[in-house]
Amino acid sequence: MKVWSAWCVVLLAPTLMLAGCSIPDWKIDGRITRYTTIDDHKFKPSELTVPADTPFWLAIDGYDDMSRLIVFSKDLGIDRQKIDTHVHTSNWAETDPPERTRFPVKPLAPGRYEFTCDCHGDVVKGYITAIADQRS
Repeated sequence: MKVWSAWCVVLLAPTLMLAGCSIPDWKIDGRITRYTTIDDHKFKPSELTVPADTPFWLAIDGYDDMSRLIVFSKDLGIDRQKIDTHVHTSNWAETDPPERTRFPVKPLAPGRYEFTCDCHGDVVKGYITAIADQRS
């Protein structure tokens, strides 16, 4: 049962991301992961949420027509870093997903944080909102 569930996530995740849907929490090294792509000079999705005071991974795929994308965020502690781009193919969702560039992010206080991509001079912005636990 666990293997079948893992395959569902692996095969459906790219399709859901392009449709703007959120992906369930996926833990890598005990941290949740939030996914976004850079496509057509936009982050898709451009707004992500995380629980406040919880470390997480920010994973980004580049599907833009640019050969070089640079991601950075002073708010999240991400220095300027190159993101490799991938080419869309007619069956790209049916193949193994490309390697994602992952950034470890330390726990954030509740609030809204910006991350940026320099797409050969075009500045693209995305946002992460850290939400405090509402259970009390």
